Amino acid sequence: GAARHILGPHVWQAGSNKGARYARLDITHYSRLTRKEIEAIEDLANNIIDSNLKIKKEVLDRSDADSKYGFDIYQGGPPKHSRIRVISIGDFDVQACGGTHHEQVSSIGELRILKSSQVQDGVERLQIVA
Repeated sequence: GAARHILGPHVWQAGSNKGARYARLDITHYSRLTRKEIEAIEDLANNIIDSNLKIKKEVLDRSDADSKYGFDIYQGGPPKHSRIRVISIGDFDVQACGGTHHEQVSSIGELRILKSSQVQDGVERLQIVA
C-alpha cells in the first residue's frame, strides 16, 4: 500500500515472501527507486503503523469481493478459490490475502527498508525488517 501511495497507481505487487520480522516485496516500477523514494515509502508505512489502524478480516465470495472492492485487491495475482479472505487496514489499503495478519498494525513495530534491488526490468525488490 505505501509504495503505491508514494510512487503511483502503476505499482503492483509482483511477488513477496513475508515472515514475522522479515519480508521481501517485489513491486512493479518503471525505474530504479531513489533513496528519497525509499525513505518516503518507509516513512508512510511507519506513520500507518503508528496510527494503530484496525485490521479487518472478512471472507467473501469472489464475486462479492469483486463488486465491493474491484480488481485492485488482487495484488500478486487472482485467487484460486471461489471464497477469498479480504484484509482491510483502516481506509488505507484493502487486499485479498491468505496469509497471517496482526489484529492491529501497531503490533508490527517500526519498519525499515534495508535494501532495494532490481530483480528484472521494471521490478524492484524491497527487503524489509520490522
